Amino acid sequence: MAVFLRHTPLLCGAAQHTTRYLVWLVSCVVLGALPADGQVLGPGTELPGEASSSLRSRQEAIRAIPFDRIHAPVGQKLRKVIEDPTMYRRLPIQIVDADPDLYIMLARYPEVIVNMWQLMGVTQLQLERTGDYTMRVVDGAGTSGSLELVYGTQDVHVYYAVGHYEGPLLKQRIIGRCVAVLSTGFTKTDQGRLYVSSRLDVFARLDNPAADLIAKTLYPLMGNASDRNFVQTNRFVGEVSRAAETQWAGLQQLGPRLTKIRPDVQSRFLAAASKVRHNARQRLGEAARSQTTATASERLRVSRRVNE
Repeated sequence: MAVFLRHTPLLCGAAQHTTRYLVWLVSCVVLGALPADGQVLGPGTELPGEASSSLRSRQEAIRAIPFDRIHAPVGQKLRKVIEDPTMYRRLPIQIVDADPDLYIMLARYPEVIVNMWQLMGVTQLQLERTGDYTMRVVDGAGTSGSLELVYGTQDVHVYYAVGHYEGPLLKQRIIGRCVAVLSTGFTKTDQGRLYVSSRLDVFARLDNPAADLIAKTLYPLMGNASDRNFVQTNRFVGEVSRAAETQWAGLQQLGPRLTKIRPDVQSRFLAAASKVRHNARQRLGEAARSQTTATASERLRVSRRVNE
């Protein structure tokens, strides 16, 4: 465990940024969504890797939700948020060197990452699984809520969150609902390395008019913060994937210390990490064999030229 943490300082930095991001996702006290009635960019003016709140991005995100595969009552509560959101934002597309299966596992079981942060002492966030697809979230600073994975495949995950805030920052209780659509793609290089590209679209609807005004007023600051947090989140997952390849002993020591997650989730994480290690060793073996074959072929060509 100590070896794993000592060689991954980026994990701690990422955790500090992404803690607030996850709280935002669950509570809907939005860190960086543009008002739905805000400025809309014209056709062809937005870049693929940039954050966007354009009408085009919003429509694309809605089309990505497979309503025909989601139970009707669930679809209805999603539509109440996405068809009339207080705010919408598409965060910048990210590309990270990570194992796809591990990435998907952590997207479905975020409590694994939160438990790592707790062991590092960098968060007070609590994420408790209450069902196969539901979780309860408390941040220790007045925000609590529930998070539900309503749909998930290798390509798209749809989350629904309901949360509220009660604390010193605002006199009134804030209640909000949020829909987040995580779209993913996977690429394999000629060297066999795997990369995950991800895009997150977030719709939020706040029930408190005062909260609406605050969020719209502070948009420039919060928008940049949410983009930065998404970048750091992906880097965090990439570092965990890298640790599975190169610091397997550290991850094995870490596993039993993840006591805030269910035993079956702990087993899923270690199994996914073990597969990453196996694939990495297999990839290195194939590369070594390819190099040996190439060297032998070069020696044969040299020998033939010498003997001619």
